[in-house]
Amino acid sequence: MQAKEKEKNWRLSMREGLFSAVMTGFTQDYFAPFILFLGATARQVGMLTALPSLFAAIVQVQAADIVNFFGSRKASVQAAMSVQAVLLLLVVILILSGMLHIWIFLLLAVIFACAGALISGAYASMLVDFLDKSRQGELLGRRSRIVGFLMITGSLCAGMFLFYFKRLSNIRKDRYSRG
Repeated sequence: MQAKEKEKNWRLSMREGLFSAVMTGFTQDYFAPFILFLGATARQVGMLTALPSLFAAIVQVQAADIVNFFGSRKASVQAAMSVQAVLLLLVVILILSGMLHIWIFLLLAVIFACAGALISGAYASMLVDFLDKSRQGELLGRRSRIVGFLMITGSLCAGMFLFYFKRLSNIRKDRYSRG
């Protein structure tokens, strides 16, 4: 791979990292508060904490076979990203239609985590392919700092969203319960 192409790929990976960090901070970090908002029990929260990690680990063990099935790391990453996007869209549709049940959300969270596990390994190996060996630590360290900051920012935004959404739902409950 030539230097210009490596630089272009690096810039694209930085952009992707920015969006990925915000998405992770806004989604996975707030799955537990979200199902608590839906009225989940302690057992359901525990399952949400354990099951996505368990199944994601199983997917990572099988990642090489899954990548081979898709024919390339790029194709497997694109497929997994598409699965995550469809799942998030499905959650939004279920919320808006009032049909989101805690158990359905738990299942979707497990599938979402499995897709993320497939992405992480394949994407990391692609990322290393276009970095100069002498600058890998420096560049990946810079990327990690930026991505980490944006993940925290995404989590804060999700927290504010849940806070204001709960406040809005309480206002609506008060308005409708007065008769």
